[in-house]
Amino acid sequence: MSISYAAKEPIADDVNAPRPSGLDRASTEIRRRHYFELHDQSWWPVPMREFMTNLLIIAWTFPWISLTRNGRKIVPSFATLTARVIERLLTELDAMGQPVSRVTDLCSGSGGPWESLLPLIDKYKINVVLSDLYPPPLQPHPWLAPEHAESAGQRVSGAGHGICKIQYYSDSVDATNLPDSLNGLRSLCGCFHHFRPDFAASILQDCIDKRLPVVVIETSARSIVQKFGSPFFMAGMSLATPIAYRRTTPWYLWVLTYVFPLTLICACFDGLASCSRAYQPDEMLAVAAKCQGAESYRWEAGTETFYGLFSLVFMTGRPLAANETISD
Repeated sequence: MSISYAAKEPIADDVNAPRPSGLDRASTEIRRRHYFELHDQSWWPVPMREFMTNLLIIAWTFPWISLTRNGRKIVPSFATLTARVIERLLTELDAMGQPVSRVTDLCSGSGGPWESLLPLIDKYKINVVLSDLYPPPLQPHPWLAPEHAESAGQRVSGAGHGICKIQYYSDSVDATNLPDSLNGLRSLCGCFHHFRPDFAASILQDCIDKRLPVVVIETSARSIVQKFGSPFFMAGMSLATPIAYRRTTPWYLWVLTYVFPLTLICACFDGLASCSRAYQPDEMLAVAAKCQGAESYRWEAGTETFYGLFSLVFMTGRPLAANETISD
């Protein structure tokens, strides 16, 4: 596995030493193409949209057979790579005196990788709140426990080992203006490519205005390997989805998967569109640079890849500590 960063400087022993903010590595041009995805459209049938979100849950954890060597996965999943990025940020925030006890996940949809990140949640003793502009019904996923009531009166679905460590916020949440109750580290997992640069900047602007750290994780990339591999990967995930969700997949979606492979075609189309929409690390930094006050944050962006077979693109941002300075 190889890792590359657009901003790679380690945590300084002396926090008073001037350090780059990371924005100096921002691209001067954002070259992505904002093609439409089928499951983004309001007219797209709800069962097909749910099929796609279930497919994405499966994709986060592929491969499902765990091959390990010396305690490490030989073939890591997207969820494994995501855990590494988030853990680095949590460790840095702890070192800078900005510990995190809650993560608010934006545009959660299917719930993304969080079911697979329970070991990380346990290790850092954090609670995760999933949110979305169009939240699904309560208990939207089989790994979420039955609903319960919070003191604030908001109903949520939760999961955890006796304690609700993953919750789904039942009200509609605008990612550009979150309520103050949804604080902590903001995360965007697999959704950043859905937004044009100005709107994506407005999401980051809300984080900066409220002085909250943020992490962006993207499983789509504009690499040649990923573009050519995406149709095969998405087709494979489509074939696995009815089996993994056999109790909730309608009979006609079985037919449209294994007899008339419409779901495979649609998944391949959206996979290719996602790759074309994807931001490169320097383009993510360019989006952050659009925000007022971005220079008061420490930004880092890069990729994690497994031998070039697939890439995970990420960006992290955290407020500078009171005794921390940045260089020009």
